Amino acid sequence: MGKDFLYHYTNLFAFASIIKNRSIRFSPLSKMDDINDGQSKDFETISQYVFASSWTYSNEESIPFWAMYTNDMHGVRIGLPKNPFKKYTWKEDPYHNSNIDKENTFPISEKKAKGENYFISPFYEEFFSVKVNYSDDEDKLNPCIKEKDQVYLQNIGTYKNKAWEFQAEWRYKLVCFPEPYEKVGNANTCFLMEQGVLLPVTSIDLKIDDAYFEQMEILTGPKMTGEERHFLDFLIDEYGASIKNPVHSSQLKIR
Repeated sequence: MGKDFLYHYTNLFAFASIIKNRSIRFSPLSKMDDINDGQSKDFETISQYVFASSWTYSNEESIPFWAMYTNDMHGVRIGLPKNPFKKYTWKEDPYHNSNIDKENTFPISEKKAKGENYFISPFYEEFFSVKVNYSDDEDKLNPCIKEKDQVYLQNIGTYKNKAWEFQAEWRYKLVCFPEPYEKVGNANTCFLMEQGVLLPVTSIDLKIDDAYFEQMEILTGPKMTGEERHFLDFLIDEYGASIKNPVHSSQLKIR
């Protein structure tokens, strides 16, 4: 297993969506299994606007992960190189700077990010792709993020309670604002978010770059049945013929 790979445990039906669409789904922090994920002392609703995809940097098989995320160990673990997403160059800087660096690319297209009544804002690399830290410090778990009419989101979703340390989590993050690109950043944006205005999107899918898709590693769950393995093989033959690595089976023996 490559040391620069990250790993994602999932059920077979979610895997089918991943391999068929060649994409990874991001969900709001407010929908994560850790109820306290993405909390802020001075912005109670913020977790519904920060979307994340959760991975682990541990290449050792995890019984808790198999049990929690793969339909009672009947799913798969996939591995992909860090930051496997297709990159897009924008004509406009998503942060409203006057001069965009042509080398700046983002994991979501400008067209997809700019909706009629929302804007999906990609963080720059150092904020988009982050290692989760574990702490019992309330100031880190529930930071203050407001300053006047501005909201500073970099630290949202980067700390979790030490009880979750077994996850060795690495995550990718996006922010979705409940206003179009042209209006984001004014006082009204902050007001709408504090009111908990619902977003028109419930998930965000990012495309996997073809070169990284080919490097995907697939490990089958400890309790995968023969029928489930046939379904997995069908998915790979139908949608993942370019994947170069063979499928491996879990080394865990669990009744």
